[in-house]
Amino acid sequence: MSYFRMIVSKFKTSVFYSVSILFLFGLYYFKFSFFLEGKALNGWDTPGHIVLSLEFQKLLGNFQATGWSDIWFGGFPIFYFYPPFFYLIPTVLSFVLGVSMEVAVYHAMFFVICFLSYAIFQFSKVFFFGKHNPIIQTILGFISILFYLNYAGDGLQGTSLVGIIEGTFISSFSHALLLLAFCELEKFRITNVKSHIIRFTGLVSILFYSHLLTTVFFFMAFCLYLAIRRKEVLKFKKTYLVSFFCILFLVWPVITNYAFYSIYTSGIYYGFSYPPLLSILGPDIYNLAIKNKELGGSIYIEYIIQLLSTGRFVSFFAILLLAFNFKNFASRKRFQFTFAMVLFFLWLSLDHSFGYIFPNFKIHTYRAFDLFYLGFSLLFSYALFVYAKNISGKLIRKVFLFSTLIIEILIFLNFDPFLHQQYNGPFRDERKIGSDQLTYASLEQILSLIPKGSLVQPEVLRMKEFAGSPHYILPLLYKLGLKNNMGLTVESSLYATLLFNWQEFCFRNSFRWGTDVDWRDSLYIFGDRNSNLFLYLDFLRRSGVEYMFGSSPEFKEYIKINQNRLQVIADLDPFVLVKLEDPKDYNEIAPVAIINSNLLTESKSMHAVDFIKLSNYFQAVLCTEKISTNLFLVDNENNSSFFANPKTVSFLVLLSDGDSIGDVSLKQELENKGYTVFLVSNYDFLFDHQKLKKEMIGFLQDHKSKFAIRDNRWNFTSESYFPKNRDFGDNVYISDTAKLAYFGETKTKNFNLSFVLNGRIYLTMMLLSIVVFAASFVKIYTLYFSFWKSRE
Repeated sequence: MSYFRMIVSKFKTSVFYSVSILFLFGLYYFKFSFFLEGKALNGWDTPGHIVLSLEFQKLLGNFQATGWSDIWFGGFPIFYFYPPFFYLIPTVLSFVLGVSMEVAVYHAMFFVICFLSYAIFQFSKVFFFGKHNPIIQTILGFISILFYLNYAGDGLQGTSLVGIIEGTFISSFSHALLLLAFCELEKFRITNVKSHIIRFTGLVSILFYSHLLTTVFFFMAFCLYLAIRRKEVLKFKKTYLVSFFCILFLVWPVITNYAFYSIYTSGIYYGFSYPPLLSILGPDIYNLAIKNKELGGSIYIEYIIQLLSTGRFVSFFAILLLAFNFKNFASRKRFQFTFAMVLFFLWLSLDHSFGYIFPNFKIHTYRAFDLFYLGFSLLFSYALFVYAKNISGKLIRKVFLFSTLIIEILIFLNFDPFLHQQYNGPFRDERKIGSDQLTYASLEQILSLIPKGSLVQPEVLRMKEFAGSPHYILPLLYKLGLKNNMGLTVESSLYATLLFNWQEFCFRNSFRWGTDVDWRDSLYIFGDRNSNLFLYLDFLRRSGVEYMFGSSPEFKEYIKINQNRLQVIADLDPFVLVKLEDPKDYNEIAPVAIINSNLLTESKSMHAVDFIKLSNYFQAVLCTEKISTNLFLVDNENNSSFFANPKTVSFLVLLSDGDSIGDVSLKQELENKGYTVFLVSNYDFLFDHQKLKKEMIGFLQDHKSKFAIRDNRWNFTSESYFPKNRDFGDNVYISDTAKLAYFGETKTKNFNLSFVLNGRIYLTMMLLSIVVFAASFVKIYTLYFSFWKSRE
């Protein structure tokens, strides 16, 4: 009889959970039906992810997960530094549902919201409410979910629903994996059931293939977990070690890609943060209070009114509850891990010192705020439960909790996640109207005049107009078959660094994101930037850019100033399309080689970033002297082949690190071999630009007549420097534009077998991670059916 009651109880519980899930899904469908209707959204990063999904689909057709793409930066190694697992979801949805990739991405965004909600609910059950009845579990779990989704801060922060809308849904998907991984880890600690550690291994491996930043956050949180649960960890240390080595085996393609090839990428530690209290309480109601204050009211009264009328007082109440339960969360083992996560990730999102302590650890720490807010939402629901227990009367306690859930549901239904974006409307079609008249149709018309396959440079502006920002027009350029000189994943190529530097030197209203190499100060010695705007055109020309387009008044003024170098192809208000033309008054000479003296004495190569800084400074000097050429770096990999080739360079730049006597001897030795050598002190480049400029101009004037003309055996491509993907032997070099250069006969694209193989191994191990995760369920179901068979 007791066994029968247990079966009935489990059935009721299953029905209750099913009804609750259907209710929540119904809320989501009512609120987010636009994700399933295929309407194009306005997210900041979303268009770029649509393009990346299309590129992943191509690679998957060749059974690769990493490879080469021509869509951005003139060509770059795709998915080497932005893991592609998430793009597998829209690719599968597109195939199964028979929808376009863009629509499949929007479906995948809806999936992320559901998946993240599931992860929050599971985490609340495992770490907080597992011993309580299903009704309490569901009410408090749903409060945590809705409180989290009702966050109304800046979407570019990458937090909650507003972040998903702006395009940070891969981060949200990865945070769901992080929560579920810790759920499995905690279940294993409690039950010692091996299927949980297998599932943990699979989830962490998938996390590696999904988002590197979240992987870093995971290991930070894992260290907190180990510190708090150290006794239990030591008890199962062998199992943990096996899991650790299995994870290393599964994710070694991700680790090796980053370890060996990250020198070819840009990256930055963002010393930036968002105001936490304002973000939690809601900048949307603060903005409304400011607006009403301008009509003559008091900002404090208006803000209180907005807090009460919108239901945001719940967020204020949550802050108070967390403060009053501080000691409770800090002292009780059950909550210490979540509480430690909340404090740690709040600190990480606000304190900029992390990037100064670890200068080469370049991550966007403000993204840690999402993990803080996830933990904060979970602690809030439990603090609410603790507060409810102090209320006399069982019925009143339930009414209080249920009322809080109703308030969160009402806030959720009335919350507009698009409000903070300040667009004309949430959908792309609604943005094709407005006072600025930046219409998508006119942009498409002007870009259709460009031949397919051309390398195009858009104007880089941070603006909300759909047709005005490079973020929003990525799919349009892709659709028209144009190679975009810019792209979303700017850290994937060193070239983006240079582009931002040169453009900011010429356009005051441009902006950068995601890169850190900054040498603009060294360009100021050339005087007023307005008199040297042509330097940007020279850089683009060396990069292989053929066309530029833009719409700002500054861009149009730039065209007027440089009309002898720019041919206007079309002028369709507000856009202007121009074609770059070669300067007629420049002297074209053979390329220039840069060699670090340490290479010849100690076989130490110059770092690519240092070379870029130095070579582009030299290019500024050369261009002001009306000399057109390319610079390239001689390093350990091409040193022997360079000196074995005929002397086809104008001169060598020998960079000295301090040993003046030894470097003079090296200079004389190279001159005896027939090279013209310009000796440069690294100290002068770092601290005395004026002296270096004067010396170089003198050198150019003295030796100009000796410089060789360009040899057509030198090929300076428009593709980002990544030598591992091409079969050019040892004659591969990085040019001053961070592009690939090689010496020898012109070749068509010839991918190394190892490069293609790397993409296939990467995909195999990524799929194997899914298999490992799925295997844990197979084991559970096997045990389940074995149990029932034994009862017969």
